[in-house]
Amino acid sequence: MTSQPPGPPSGPLHPQPSEADERRKKRRLITWIAAGVAAVVVVVVVVVLLLPGGESGQTTTDAQKLAKDVAATPGDWGPGFSGGNEANGIGEPTVGADCKVSQHSDRTGTMYSFERDSQRDNPATAGASQVRVFDKPDTAKSFLKDDESSVQRCPNQSSDTDRWENIRQSPTEQLSGFDESVAEDGTYITTDQNGQKTTQVYTIATGRSGNVTLSATAAGDPGNEQNMHTLALDVLQKMQKHLAEKKHALPLKR
Repeated sequence: MTSQPPGPPSGPLHPQPSEADERRKKRRLITWIAAGVAAVVVVVVVVVLLLPGGESGQTTTDAQKLAKDVAATPGDWGPGFSGGNEANGIGEPTVGADCKVSQHSDRTGTMYSFERDSQRDNPATAGASQVRVFDKPDTAKSFLKDDESSVQRCPNQSSDTDRWENIRQSPTEQLSGFDESVAEDGTYITTDQNGQKTTQVYTIATGRSGNVTLSATAAGDPGNEQNMHTLALDVLQKMQKHLAEKKHALPLKR
C-alpha cells in the first residue's frame, strides 16, 4: 500500500516543539517501531548464543551483563548519534489475526531482555538495539519465527494510534556469524494527541545465534529507505561482533 504523508493541520498552527520535545518524540517513535514490528528487520538486531552450564549455562546476572555488553552504543550507530537511553524487561509485540499490534510481557523462557536507544538530529534518525537472552535455542527460534510470521501475514499493521504499512522482508545476505537472520522494511505512521501525523521509514534487522537474539532498528524521514536499511544491517553486524568477542561465550553453534 502506498500512502502520501499527511498535509498540514487545518486551523491555527501549533507552537513549535522544543529541541527536548523533538528528542523525546524520536525516542517514542523508535520504541513503537521496535515494539510493533520487531518482526523481521528494522533497526532491531537479535542474536542467540549458547553458554556453558546447564542448557543455557547462564544466570540472570550473566544474561544481564551479556545484554548490556552487546547492545549497540551511540558510537556503534555512527557520527552524530547520542542518547544511550536504556530499558529492561521490554516485553514483546503480538500481531493478532486482525493485524492489530499489542504489547505483552516477555515469553516464558526469556532470561533477560534489554533495549538501548540512540538518535541523531541531522539527518534525523532514530536507532534502537535490543538483546534477548533465552533459556535455550528453541525458545529463541520460536521468537524469531513468530516475528517472521507476523510480517508474512500482515503487510499492514495497526494499533490505536499507530500504523505500520507496506511491511516487506528484505535481504540479509551480507550478514555473517548468525545461525539465521531476517530483515524487514516498512513505513511507520503515528498520530499525536493533537491529531498531527508523523511518517517515518524504517528497517529492522534481526539475527539469532544459539539462545540469544539481537535486533537493530533504524528509522528516518521518507526518502531514506536505503540509508535506513544499510544502517540497521551495519549495526546488527557490529552487535554480532560484540557477541563473538565476549570471553565467556562459546563458539557460535549451528
